Amino acid sequence: MLAVNVRAIEALLDGAREVGARVVNAGSSSEYGQQDHAPSESERVEPNSLYAITKVAATQLCRLAAATYGQCAITLRFYSIYGPWEEPGRLMPTLVQRALTGHLPPLVDPDIARDFVWVQDACEAFLAAAGADLQDPGAVLNVASGTQTTLRTLVDLARGMFKIEAEPAWGTMPQRSWVTAIR
Repeated sequence: MLAVNVRAIEALLDGAREVGARVVNAGSSSEYGQQDHAPSESERVEPNSLYAITKVAATQLCRLAAATYGQCAITLRFYSIYGPWEEPGRLMPTLVQRALTGHLPPLVDPDIARDFVWVQDACEAFLAAAGADLQDPGAVLNVASGTQTTLRTLVDLARGMFKIEAEPAWGTMPQRSWVTAIR
């Protein structure tokens, strides 16, 4: 994570500065840590994992490049991206794969909530940021749907779509440290 999320962004910023290119950094909602609300871009970050810390470091490198050199280095803080070519072990592909066989995967707390962003919307955000004329060359922008969806809602939807009769086995998967729930 340090090599990719910190050192690579540092090298990318250096190279982009040499040729006058814009950088659009892929940040993460994890930079905010656990929150019970949708944080604004100006809120304090409170990373609660090594991954989140490295993403904050990359964001700060971009902000430093913008402040020091006037370099355009925008950070997009993405929420839970899903869609084609997603890592197979993640929630959406696992849920669909198991649902296709009439089953549900092991599940955590049903009140765990995510703001899901379709991968095509994430791609469009990158393109928009690459061409945007922003007053702050080190801007940080959240990329989210604005809707929190609980695991319960998502599983209910999958059960209906795939006609799964089995009841969800809540709490059969260990909860991760970075999860957020609707309060």
